[in-house]
Amino acid sequence: ILLLSFVSEKEKDIVSSLSVAGILILILDSSAVFSISFQLSFIAVAFIIGGISVLKEYLFIPKNMTSKILLMICVTVFANLGTFPLTAHYFNIVSLISLVSNLIFIPIIGFIVLPLGLISLVCFSCFPLLALFIFKMCNQIVLVSITVLDFIALLPFSWSRVARFHWEEIIAIYLLFVLIFLGLKFRKKILLPLCILIFSLMGLYFSIDRLKKTSSTNLSITILDMGQANCALIQTPEEKNILVDGGGFSDGSTFDTGRFIIAPLLWQKGIWTLDYVILSHPESDHMNGLIYILNNFDVKTLIKNNDQKNSSAYTRLMKICKKKQIKIFNPSPNSDQINFKTVNIYFFESHKEKFLYNLNNNSLVFKVVHNRFSMLFPGDILNHREKNLSSHPDTNLYAEILLSPHHGSLTSSSIDFLSKVTPKTVIISCGLNNRYGFPNKAVIKRYQDMGIHIFRTDKNGAIFISSDGINYNIKAMFPNESQKDIF
Repeated sequence: ILLLSFVSEKEKDIVSSLSVAGILILILDSSAVFSISFQLSFIAVAFIIGGISVLKEYLFIPKNMTSKILLMICVTVFANLGTFPLTAHYFNIVSLISLVSNLIFIPIIGFIVLPLGLISLVCFSCFPLLALFIFKMCNQIVLVSITVLDFIALLPFSWSRVARFHWEEIIAIYLLFVLIFLGLKFRKKILLPLCILIFSLMGLYFSIDRLKKTSSTNLSITILDMGQANCALIQTPEEKNILVDGGGFSDGSTFDTGRFIIAPLLWQKGIWTLDYVILSHPESDHMNGLIYILNNFDVKTLIKNNDQKNSSAYTRLMKICKKKQIKIFNPSPNSDQINFKTVNIYFFESHKEKFLYNLNNNSLVFKVVHNRFSMLFPGDILNHREKNLSSHPDTNLYAEILLSPHHGSLTSSSIDFLSKVTPKTVIISCGLNNRYGFPNKAVIKRYQDMGIHIFRTDKNGAIFISSDGINYNIKAMFPNESQKDIF
């Protein structure tokens, strides 16, 4: 409606066609408005039309080859300008070389691949061999284009990671663009006051948002839903960021939990630096996702036990640490700790016995303490290690929240261990309908008999814990009725 009010008669036909196309798509599929492709396509076209209409009012564009190339560059600029807030929101990336790549590939796709594709479609019923030949030719052109684009994306400074834009920020940016558009179209002296106003409002929003973040005195712990794997993010009141394990699947899996689950969460929270990354033990379901994280984030220290594993993932992890000079800290066998102003992390004695036959038992066991609140992270320890920890009278395992050992397996969560920890809540990180049958029904009954509240990532999704050091609350992404108010 805004564009129809201010563009020329010729451009109104384009805007009307665009509007009709959008309405038809939404009639067929009303959920399309939430799809990334729908939003990017229509916002790009809207910015191109609006930008060109403003450009024509201020510049005389002669009809020669040079002006057409310049116009194509302007089209790319307007499209990128319109889509960058959404691109930053969904992908945490801003392209810095798209002007060049679009000048190359838009003509190739628009003037070669698309027409040839339509020709092959028309010829398919009458000349199937010709249609097949054209189709294969188009396929090769697209494959070569993708290969070249992959190469361009590897060039230094071709793109940049950005913190995720929130919807309030996106609306503010687009409002600024609309005000600039109106100011230029009206040709009145309202542009500067409007820009000052919107920039002031944006500055106020960001200041309040930043004040909220810096004034928080709460410890925040997020247990991510990683399927049959483990991962947690700890954020302290001192603004220290600690990642515990990285999830992952077998070495042959193509799904990278670090790239597709952990990294987007960190970018969304505006986290670029991890003060500590804790690897409880070098098994694939705890380690493989950390490879991407160590490669793409500023990691200060990797905390791990003394175990080493003969696997490609572990080898890559150690090579990254050496290349990026990431400090490796092995907590001492007799116990160790990390102290912040209000939060302490205590690593419990691993005992002199080393379980060579099962790396799970050698997992780092540590407790996060914030004043009177505490949570225990036992890794994948089994009954034997639990017994060793519980038998020491001076070992204070007590914690309000327990991350269930070994994903709730029958070989863990012994009665003696639970009696020593005495948790009010247990969180089980496990995959939906996993092949191991975790959590075991006997273990679930044991928790229930002891009056322990149970959260499960396979049913509740991610779990969010917040504590001011005295009180705490737990929220699940998908809570049931009994889990809505856990304190």
